[in-house]
Amino acid sequence: ELRAQLGPDTVVASSVNVTPRSEAQRDVPQRPHTGSVLLPSFADIADETMSSVVSITSTEIVKGSSRKFQSPFGGGNGDPFEFFFGPQQRNNNGRDDDEEHKEQQGGTGFIISDDGYVATNYHVIENADKVEVRLSNKEKATARIVGRDPATDLALLKIDVKQRLNPLALGDSDRLRVGEWVMAIGD
Repeated sequence: ELRAQLGPDTVVASSVNVTPRSEAQRDVPQRPHTGSVLLPSFADIADETMSSVVSITSTEIVKGSSRKFQSPFGGGNGDPFEFFFGPQQRNNNGRDDDEEHKEQQGGTGFIISDDGYVATNYHVIENADKVEVRLSNKEKATARIVGRDPATDLALLKIDVKQRLNPLALGDSDRLRVGEWVMAIGD
């Protein structure tokens, strides 16, 4: 009946599940219908995975003034104020250029094995003298850097803790299709 109304060459496929499900898809509870769009809730997935997400702090001992800011727009090194407002005379907070100080950087990662391996981004631990991982229960552990790949911006850390860790299973991005839902979770 619908085909006759739309014409002999028109095909309609809407919510008839004619495409195969991917491994990345899962059944999620549906939220109430709002207007013309029905959106899934990802709250259950977030609840399941948050215990595997960690906060990472890397500390670098630097001699002299702060590292220069790498402009995201090209244009080389310089602090973000210099990029927008030009060179300025900036105060070093009374610090001598030869004085050592700590610079910290933060990021996130996730547990990939129950024996304490953690995946993160290379830029989070680049040049780090010390790396600390904070678990979802607020416990902190010093991490060893066991692998790094600047080309892919990936790093592998190892922590030793007494508690049971909840690793996330790694998926296969080659099996995803354009238009499928993906979810990024951070701390």
